[in-house]
Amino acid sequence: MSTSPQDQIYTGVTPPPPPVTPPPPPYVFSPPGFFAPPGFFAPPGFFAPPGFFAPPGFFAPPGFFAPPAFGGPLPQPTIGAITQTADGFTFSVTNSNGVETYSATTTVGTVTVSGTTFTVTGLTSNQAATVTINETQSTYTSTPLTVTSSALTANLSTPTFSSATSTANGFTFTITNYDATQTYSASSSAGSVSISGSGVTVSGLSANQGSNITITASKTNYNSASAIKSGAASPSLYSSSPTTSSSVTVTTIPQAPQSISAADVGVGVAFGNAQAKISFTAGGTGGKAVSSYNVTSSGSQTASGTTSPITVSGMTGGTNYSFTMTATNANGTSLASSAASVTPTTIPAAPTGVTASAQINYDQVSWTAPNNGGSGITSYNVISSAHGTVTGVTSSPYNFTETAGNSDYYTVQAVNANGTSATSAASGTVTTLAPFFPPFFPPGFFAPPGFFAPPGFFAPPGFFAPPGFFAPPGFCIHEDTLVLTTTGYRAAKHISVGDVLLTKVFDGILGDVSLKEIAAFSIAELNNFKFIESEVTDITVATQKETIIINGDKAKRFSVLEEILVLTDGQYRLTNANRLVPGDQIVTVESDLNDNEIYLLDVKSIDVIDEITEVYEFNRTPFGLIVADGVVVNNGYPDFDIN
Repeated sequence: MSTSPQDQIYTGVTPPPPPVTPPPPPYVFSPPGFFAPPGFFAPPGFFAPPGFFAPPGFFAPPGFFAPPAFGGPLPQPTIGAITQTADGFTFSVTNSNGVETYSATTTVGTVTVSGTTFTVTGLTSNQAATVTINETQSTYTSTPLTVTSSALTANLSTPTFSSATSTANGFTFTITNYDATQTYSASSSAGSVSISGSGVTVSGLSANQGSNITITASKTNYNSASAIKSGAASPSLYSSSPTTSSSVTVTTIPQAPQSISAADVGVGVAFGNAQAKISFTAGGTGGKAVSSYNVTSSGSQTASGTTSPITVSGMTGGTNYSFTMTATNANGTSLASSAASVTPTTIPAAPTGVTASAQINYDQVSWTAPNNGGSGITSYNVISSAHGTVTGVTSSPYNFTETAGNSDYYTVQAVNANGTSATSAASGTVTTLAPFFPPFFPPGFFAPPGFFAPPGFFAPPGFFAPPGFFAPPGFCIHEDTLVLTTTGYRAAKHISVGDVLLTKVFDGILGDVSLKEIAAFSIAELNNFKFIESEVTDITVATQKETIIINGDKAKRFSVLEEILVLTDGQYRLTNANRLVPGDQIVTVESDLNDNEIYLLDVKSIDVIDEITEVYEFNRTPFGLIVADGVVVNNGYPDFDIN
């Protein structure tokens, strides 16, 4: 049975407006089962395939409907949960398709819209606002929706009191932070109590009888606050002269503990077991000795003790907790004290996801930062399974210097003000990569095209390797030889990329110099001989089997190919350590930056010892000659073409 458009059922959308009257004949019909092209209508009895719709502005055949975007209003927005804030509230539209645009107005405060999220600010405590939401898509709009909520209710300040003054049948005190805009009420554990302005009067007590007075401050749209004040009537105000007398000692429950404070323990506390130290002053005993003081946290952790302070444990670091106390004697338990709060902290959790990847002469160690236990992480310790610990690491990843061919795995610890975390799970084992060195050829010979000359070897003066060819890095400085930096001498093995060396330059080698100039220079005078600062840009480490020791001084240890600045035959030049001969004079310097004198050390003996050790090459910029245990040496070459 056919139905008219007005009788048809629409699911999940607002029905479209009444059909538009078609234009007068003649009509152009599309074949059965096809859509009519723009500007035409499908003939009666022909339909688009199921699930398809007529284009915007055109009539769908009987039984089919145009989607909401083609003429009908948009669905009304659906709102998710409302979250109250200190000065307003937030909520989001949950049925957005990502193409709608939203705007809003509010009856109170200010409303801002970010995507599908609405934020109301500027409300006072518990003040409500009504937000009207408008949704648009192209030229279509939804029915406006209103949302009403309020800001969080603020807390009143806890009442504070003066000292109590005893009277014949009670005592008096004042509310020291009295606020006339608030309403105050009182209750007593004994006797009666009345309030007049900031003054509080307790009466109806017998001689020396005590009472705990609870004062509550209230105000519309605010959370009330309460505090307890204890006092007692004075026995000295009673006097009589009976011919006979009898006495009895009256006792009560204790007074609540006073002056509660909470402090973070923090240092050395294990992650996941935060602790707080609760300090207090004992109140009146009620005539019976107090057997215990009891602490309860807002997280339901409890602890007891007989003296102040009492430590509460089992909390989560970085979370704020409040604490109240009671006192217990043989008569029972006191009222709860006023509250104190603190955010306890711990050492960090162990880092996670530790991985290591082998690089050339170092391993790169990465990890995921852990929960800091409520106290910021200040550094990390990176631990090698074979070569100790590096401390003071500030972030992941870290490049751990290692000898090529060594196999290590790594663990990491996190450090904050409270201490060092547990050690992480270990990375996989990696084997440090070695640099590649192409084959080399004997001194005095040129390498054929595609190869390199050997480290430290050059053609005779005036001759050079063919254009475009270079010697590979010369591994020169022994790992224990001291190298001059801006912070003093340091062993070569302890220098890192980014450190700044104090290097020497002079006319002919002035920081922007080519390999050709370094290899060939031979001059009679070192003019403009001075210090400059050179930053280490790259470090290469290799293993050698022989070491040169000059004049028997083991502090002056170099590889056999180390190039040392010497004066020989009246000329200053660079000479390989294994080519030094007695009578050569080595150029040395002092570490005083203002001392640019040239000092000469006579070569008396050269010893070659067999030892397997590591040697270091430091690429640096600007280029200068390195000072190694006072000796001026070359070590690596600048990245300039020989031409």
